Amino acid sequence: MDSVAKRFFSYLRDVIYNPSKAVLDVEELPEDFQDFGKGLKYFSECVVEGNELAQALSRGDLTGKLPSRGNELAAPLKSLYSSLKHLTWQTQQIASGDYMQRVEFMGDFSKAFNTMVEQLAERQRNLEGKIEQVQKQKASLEQNNLLLAALMHYVPQQIIVTDKNTCEILLTNDIVMTEVGSDPDYIANILELISNRGGLESGGEVDITYKKGDTERYFLVKTYSFEWSDSNAEVFAITDVTAANTR
Repeated sequence: MDSVAKRFFSYLRDVIYNPSKAVLDVEELPEDFQDFGKGLKYFSECVVEGNELAQALSRGDLTGKLPSRGNELAAPLKSLYSSLKHLTWQTQQIASGDYMQRVEFMGDFSKAFNTMVEQLAERQRNLEGKIEQVQKQKASLEQNNLLLAALMHYVPQQIIVTDKNTCEILLTNDIVMTEVGSDPDYIANILELISNRGGLESGGEVDITYKKGDTERYFLVKTYSFEWSDSNAEVFAITDVTAANTR
């Protein structure tokens, strides 16, 4: 009797601490204990299966083998496994933009998770609203720029549009291009004269004298700042006042 008890105790100890070496040969047990031995082995196998699943879940591993269908001891763990698999799928759906997903089976975690999803959905709506607003503003700006580009060819002033940061020439009207036809350095020289006067603040004006050979011309320059496409632009409106200054 003591020998049988020691076998059972030794087997259970191995099941707990060293499952891979846990062995119980039922045929070697006295006949009166063989049915109990079979039940103990099945119970131990269920415990080992549940423990293996619990260890896998603790590592975040949802790819391991599940306990056998009849293992009722591991039923709560199998339910948790299924819940985590579904939660993983829901998280993937949320990452793809489906903010209708909700968790209902994990208590306080469900509340925190659902609150997070609602906040993400709200941020997404706000972001989409801002994007739509920016797109409308950009479309309106582009239309305004197109209108300005069309109208600037009909004004009597010379118009030069430059990038405020890079000084790149963005646009000129026909009157300027006529000047460039006879004086290729015309734009560069005009902008240099303006720069030498200390530049202009938006809405400011300055008079400059343009010399080419023996000829002097007098210009009144006004400047305006605004957005042109994706650039911070400066518009120089140049009025030829030579006639008024030579009377």
